[in-house]
Amino acid sequence: MTVAGLAFEQKNVSMSHGTTHYVEAGTGYPVIMLHGSMIFQGGIDWLPCMPQIAEKFRVLAPDFLGWPTGDTRPNMDAFPSLVDFVREFQDSLGISSSHLVGTSMGGWIAGLVAYESSSRVGKCVQTGHNGFTTSPNRGMTNWDQPPADEEAQKWVMDVTKDADIDGETILQEKLDKIHDPGFVSAFRNLMHSMGDGENRERYALGRRLPHTPVPTLFLFGENDSPATMAISEKLPQMTPHGRLVVMKDSGHRNHVEQPVVFGRNVVDFLSQ
Repeated sequence: MTVAGLAFEQKNVSMSHGTTHYVEAGTGYPVIMLHGSMIFQGGIDWLPCMPQIAEKFRVLAPDFLGWPTGDTRPNMDAFPSLVDFVREFQDSLGISSSHLVGTSMGGWIAGLVAYESSSRVGKCVQTGHNGFTTSPNRGMTNWDQPPADEEAQKWVMDVTKDADIDGETILQEKLDKIHDPGFVSAFRNLMHSMGDGENRERYALGRRLPHTPVPTLFLFGENDSPATMAISEKLPQMTPHGRLVVMKDSGHRNHVEQPVVFGRNVVDFLSQ
């Protein structure tokens, strides 16, 4: 199943830091989908798996604060800034409560929101992250410059190829930000903050899961990193209302690698 038959709306919302872009589809109880950490990633990452989810829910997929095509601000402490972004995004759209679905960095942030603001979250789906431990992330602490434009182009065009959406325009809007030294400087500081070992220990989900009442699905790809998969079987027992599903033939980015299966698992969990 492709995304060709689904009507997407590209929207902007004004928030305290400036403008945030998001993609919306479907109707019903809202599901906010949170993307990963690469600078060229964003709300459009969810286009391949949106059809299954938007058949039953109102799906909203924003670009995080600090990610193009939206605006940024300097001196962000990654975890509290992004958690607060999710709450402000809800507030700005008049959403008192929603489901959260997050991949990689977005999965970690979704878990923190569920812990800190459980009344705002119906159910939570986390995938592809290792925010349960305290290890520093050298890829983030050493992040210096964006990847080549060709890498951004490949990602954007891959996730938009089956959607009735102008991928070329979105790509150019992202590249305009990625080529802006001030934007890159703010992103660099945010990555260094998120990768710092002490910061990751302070915001690790491990000690928070036992006190998180939100029903949570851990939806991992079987070929994700060994560190992530090693802890995966323990997660349902660490959470009062936790469940684990391991998807075959997929890895860290299972929402893109197996979008139909991913969407079906999400809908099954959220509909129970």
